[in-house]
Amino acid sequence: MVADLLARSRFRQNLIARRSSEIAAAYKNIRPDLPVRLSESTISRMKTGSDLKKMDGGNLTLLHLTLARLVRTGDEGEPDLLRDLRAAISFAEKVLDLASESEKPRGSSYNPNDPRHYRASDLFGDHGVDLLEQALERKDAGSFRKLAVLQQLSGNSDDARFWNHCASEADPAMQSSDGINDATAAQEAFRSGRQYLYSGQGGAAEIYLTLAASKGHADAAYVMGDLFETRGCVQEARQWFSVAKSYGHSNADARLSSPALQ
Repeated sequence: MVADLLARSRFRQNLIARRSSEIAAAYKNIRPDLPVRLSESTISRMKTGSDLKKMDGGNLTLLHLTLARLVRTGDEGEPDLLRDLRAAISFAEKVLDLASESEKPRGSSYNPNDPRHYRASDLFGDHGVDLLEQALERKDAGSFRKLAVLQQLSGNSDDARFWNHCASEADPAMQSSDGINDATAAQEAFRSGRQYLYSGQGGAAEIYLTLAASKGHADAAYVMGDLFETRGCVQEARQWFSVAKSYGHSNADARLSSPALQ
């Protein structure tokens, strides 16, 4: 629901983040529990649904209020604050209901008091918890390796080395003399991202592709542009194709010039 709302609005996340503080201030007297603003990372987290169990009603309400005001920019007359608030609360409740329905019972293998487990959950949401459970309960070397890749690209080299060691113990064939580095992690993240994308798991795909692109992987940035163009998010698509072009992707310039992105 959040991704669809953002796609229909076509507003950039940095604009939404900036305007959210103004909207929160306008509602301070009638809804004091609203957050003071939305960060771009919070908006991204809500958009991908990567951590549904931590979805916050206040953030959802403020997002809806901010988008409603942006859509009506230039309209005459004062906004109906209570009407907009009712619509935003209704939206938040529906998203939270869907999140509640989608939650799965967690086994004992995931321990939120373990710092490494918590970091995986905090950074990668439900996908991080799923990887932990698959890795720990099944001794799945591939899941351990994915945790290592994601943590390496997130700058957590200690966690990356730990999970990579677990992968090697689970499957000695994964033992590597050079351990794990940004270049190999970015390539593996790109491959995993495409696999998740083709299997219809867009939220998980974005985690891998975004991290790979952050380390200069041109193909990952290009696929992200393609993904957002498919969703009708022109500005985001142009941003990612521009990143791919800056990395030297041979097809990015043609995509930026296509009528669909003008």
